[in-house]
Amino acid sequence: MLGKEDLKAIEQLMRNVVEENNEVLRTEMFSMKSELRTELKEDITSLRAELKEDIADVRAELKEDIADVRAELKEDIADVRAELKEDIVGVRAELKEDITSVRTELAELKKDIENIIDERIEKSETFLLDEMDRYYQMTQKDILRLEGKVDRIDQYYSVRRLEDENRDLKLQIHDEAIEDIRERLAM
Repeated sequence: MLGKEDLKAIEQLMRNVVEENNEVLRTEMFSMKSELRTELKEDITSLRAELKEDIADVRAELKEDIADVRAELKEDIADVRAELKEDIVGVRAELKEDITSVRTELAELKKDIENIIDERIEKSETFLLDEMDRYYQMTQKDILRLEGKVDRIDQYYSVRRLEDENRDLKLQIHDEAIEDIRERLAM
């Protein structure tokens, strides 16, 4: 039969083994968590970079579209002005008394052109905002997907920790049973 000192020594040895196992598990879990965090950070960084590139591309396209629209509008305005100048020069001698009505028509044309410009700018702004919203929605979906993955990883590690604790308890019970058998055999 074992004395109290022997039992205390065995108990201390078992505690040391458990502490060593726990330390190894903590180290491994910390290492895995660090790796996962690094991977998640890299994924998020790459998604952000892609989003920035996409937004930059959309902005560049919109700038080109706006520049094209402006050029077209300038040409249209130049054409309208040229037509008006020709009409005014050709008709000036005959229509001096109608100058007031021509000025009114010119003002209306200018308003129409401004309205067209405003409409096209508004369409461009709407398109840009819709595109930005679409990219935001896509990014949100990716972030939610990544958060789901992180939750599953946390669940996995919780289950893994419980399994490790169960294994440690089984080893402890096994060691106690072996010790009990040795004691019985020694008697």
